[in-house]
Amino acid sequence: MAHKPTYEELEQRIEELEKESVERKRVEEALEASTRRYRAIVEDSPDMIYVLDSEGHFSFVGGAVKSLLGFTLEKLIGKHFTSIIWPEDIKKAERHFGERRTGERSTRGFEVRLITRGGGKKDVDIKCLSVELYSFGVYDKPVSAKDKRFLGTYGVARDITDRKRAEKALRTAAQQWRTTFDAISEATCLLDMEGKILRCNKAMTNLLGKSFEEIIGGTCWELVHGTSEPVEGCPVGRMCKTGRRETLVLEIDDQYLKVTADPLIDETGNLKGAVHIITNITERKKAEEALEQKVVELNSFINNIPDMAWIKDINSNFIAANKAFGNAVGMEPEYLINHNCEICFGKEAAEKFRQDDKRVMESRKQTVIEESITVEGKKAYLETIKSPIFDESGEVVGTVGVARDITERKKAEEALKADAERLEEMVEERTQDLRDAQEQLVRHEKLTVMGQLAGGLGHELRNPLGAIRNAAYFLSMALEEPEQEIKEALEILDNEVVTSERIINSLLDFARPKPPTRLEVDINDVVQAALSRVPAPENVEVVSQLHEMLPTISGDADQLAQVFGNLILNAFQAMPEGGRLVVKSEAASPEWVTISFTDTGIGMDKETLEKVFEPLFTTKSKGIGLGLALTKLLVEGHGGTIEAQSKEGKGTTFTIRMPPD
Repeated sequence: MAHKPTYEELEQRIEELEKESVERKRVEEALEASTRRYRAIVEDSPDMIYVLDSEGHFSFVGGAVKSLLGFTLEKLIGKHFTSIIWPEDIKKAERHFGERRTGERSTRGFEVRLITRGGGKKDVDIKCLSVELYSFGVYDKPVSAKDKRFLGTYGVARDITDRKRAEKALRTAAQQWRTTFDAISEATCLLDMEGKILRCNKAMTNLLGKSFEEIIGGTCWELVHGTSEPVEGCPVGRMCKTGRRETLVLEIDDQYLKVTADPLIDETGNLKGAVHIITNITERKKAEEALEQKVVELNSFINNIPDMAWIKDINSNFIAANKAFGNAVGMEPEYLINHNCEICFGKEAAEKFRQDDKRVMESRKQTVIEESITVEGKKAYLETIKSPIFDESGEVVGTVGVARDITERKKAEEALKADAERLEEMVEERTQDLRDAQEQLVRHEKLTVMGQLAGGLGHELRNPLGAIRNAAYFLSMALEEPEQEIKEALEILDNEVVTSERIINSLLDFARPKPPTRLEVDINDVVQAALSRVPAPENVEVVSQLHEMLPTISGDADQLAQVFGNLILNAFQAMPEGGRLVVKSEAASPEWVTISFTDTGIGMDKETLEKVFEPLFTTKSKGIGLGLALTKLLVEGHGGTIEAQSKEGKGTTFTIRMPPD
């Protein structure tokens, strides 16, 4: 029969239950608070947090699932995990899930690609753990391991898309670096501070005849020189001390190797090793030796050339020069090397020579130039032949020049040229003298013939002209009241007789000029008299500018009046449309009294002006061309001169100069 509890036991039990209820409530509140905290952590997590049941279905999903995949939490609950695995990665995911089911823990995480809502893929890193629980129940002690059963897994999925891209870019960069590193033709390797090779390129393996594995970890002195320590002058050791590039040229087994060590600096600026480069310069060395031999031979050749010779690079700097050039500029040829012409000829000349070199290189053709140089204040003339220099590929790399001193030849040519020019002048002068003599002879012959003709015709024509004048006079007296036409005809007849007599007198005066009857003459009075004898047309203004204090001259007033009258008449005839005549006298100098006649008429061209004083030359429809010739004859008979200045369309000035008494 069961024990019936007492009142005290019931009170004690009630009290225990109340305590258990309070404790349970506290635990529930603590659990709820803990649940809220963990839920907040899960919801705010940048990763996707999930729980799978024992069959692989989602029983819980939280965190960044929506931002990561685009699915809502509700869409995934109850779905199998393979539904969001990229098809190619499903087997991998199932294998890892199986490891959790069997309790194997070979890995705690793996990379897999998930399908996003848009059909794309995301690279994620799955961190998951097996959930192992004992059988349901509350026990004071755990049961044996054989009683445990698999309930599922939980894990975290993190988006590693950016990391995968970075890793891919890093792999690509590493591959490119490796490709570039191997493409370097020189044997190149990276050394640490102890001289051990960290990396090397294919050229290094080819040079040493060893594989990468045999080279990596070894030292350059072991692999290159076969020694247990660095060789004397090792550029790596020197670089470690100086912190800058160091170089060494080695001769090994008939080969020349140029070894270069450059500092390898880390991101903090500290020296961490060296970039070690070995260049096989055997062919270049042999070429340099051959070139040096050729240079020796060339120098021997050009130094025996009496002409100046040199070689310049593309920048017009001297590469070589012979002794003749050095002697010409007063410098040793070796001193000119790597300098331009400025060092010996000055800046201006050097620029000219540089431009000459440039034209030769651009034209790619040989050029012959005559030029002058000044050395120590002495000027010399050179005949220079410049030619372009081509390399094996046909590119212009400089110029070669040969110059010959032609100063003496140039002086002889200049002297010959001066003599030729003087001879030409003498021939021209002699030709002009002959031409003038011929013209004078022709003129003399004309005058002789004219004198003979004038002497014969003068007497023969004056008698009939006198009879004609007398007959005209008789008719005018006989006819008491002649008709107007007859009267005009008689006047014309009388005027023509006067004109004929004037022509005859001009011919006689020119053919047999009379010497002037010299008396003391006031030149202004003669000018005024000439102006009064030749009336001015109505449309011509005459302006007299006669100097009042002129000295008198010794001359024939009638002949001078004839001279001035001819010039005044010519001026009026040159201004058919009217104009202005300025008559001016002055004592221009103690030796001369000057009288000028300036009109504003039609003027003369150069050809007419040159012939204006020639006898029988005229541009008028009437006249025989003796007026100005006679004028000049009369002026020169007084020891004076006459000249004409004219501009076509502007007017003419005749200027007479007479010696004072």
